[in-house]
Amino acid sequence: MTIKDHACRKKGLQNFYYINKNMTDKLKNFNTDTKKFIFEWASKFRGSPLLIVEWDKKRLRQRSIQKFTVITIIRSSRNCFLLPTSGQNKLYSIFRFDDHQIIVNITSALKRAYHQENTDSFGRVYVVVAEKENTFDINEIFNVF
Repeated sequence: MTIKDHACRKKGLQNFYYINKNMTDKLKNFNTDTKKFIFEWASKFRGSPLLIVEWDKKRLRQRSIQKFTVITIIRSSRNCFLLPTSGQNKLYSIFRFDDHQIIVNITSALKRAYHQENTDSFGRVYVVVAEKENTFDINEIFNVF
């Protein structure tokens, strides 16, 4: 065990070092709290897709859109679980689903409701699936907002 390993374990951050040491390129787009959450979720719900929304607060304000309204639309679908994001800076909202088709339906509905050509997006949307240990399929869905 290295000194860094020991210091991290002493602070209860053993997963933090593990995440940084084994990070895939695609996960590097997310902040540390979100990466840690993805790894914790993957150990419990392998195969269940996550929908992650990265919010742009400035553009939400510019377009007079309430983040809560968008979250309510997403949560209204069946088998959707808003995952706790305590400790995060609320830059991301994370939802777990039982089925990929639900995510396709939701992102299509959000696009119909919010996407405007030649207007800056108020968020980015990602789908994350833990295929197996330390292997993630991460895709950005473009032009949702």
